[in-house]
Amino acid sequence: MNMIKIALILIKELLFIKFEGIKATFHKKPPRNWESGKSGNAILIPGFLGSWYYLRKTGNFLNNLGYKIHIVTSIERNIYPISYGVNEIKKYILKHNLSKLIIVAHSKGGIISRLLLQDTEMEKRVKEVINLSVPNIGTLWGVLRIFNVHELTPWSKQIKEVNKNQNGIKKIINIYPEADPYVIPNKSLYLEGARNIQVNIVGHVNILNSPITLEKISKLLND
Repeated sequence: MNMIKIALILIKELLFIKFEGIKATFHKKPPRNWESGKSGNAILIPGFLGSWYYLRKTGNFLNNLGYKIHIVTSIERNIYPISYGVNEIKKYILKHNLSKLIIVAHSKGGIISRLLLQDTEMEKRVKEVINLSVPNIGTLWGVLRIFNVHELTPWSKQIKEVNKNQNGIKKIINIYPEADPYVIPNKSLYLEGARNIQVNIVGHVNILNSPITLEKISKLLND
């Protein structure tokens, strides 16, 4: 893919993030119907600067499949240290005694989901993790050093830590696009040991709204 096309995708996604952020300020709470579901429980973990609102199409889709959707509000925007996100989700899972859990995580959220699986107690409670566009071995965008994003550099302590431990990795379905301007280098999108699925999508947040992604998730959950 040439640099002009990558730059255009980058600009488009920056605008999307900006406008979604504005819309999210008017939607403080997720839909009430997310509070019920008979198929099981699902937790949504947003990426850096994201919120449940960015993942609403995925949440609505899973809820329509019968899943109760859980949001850990204390990590909204996901600008906090990775360790904070891991601990907050652990506390939520234990407080609500969740088991046979489906986790859907985007970007930085996928690093959090991987660390959760490396905890023996959490791994027992999680049935499956679906990670979307995750910088598994880091991204050079971490050099910006804003809101703890430096934890996502390939040489950070957090990225080195998550890649030392393979516990629970076979429970991860790692879905990633053909090209992603936010995960540099793109080889970081692949996760050794997980079930990797590349989809015909270009972009970091485009994967959240694509019918291709939702169709993949539906087939995976029905396998």
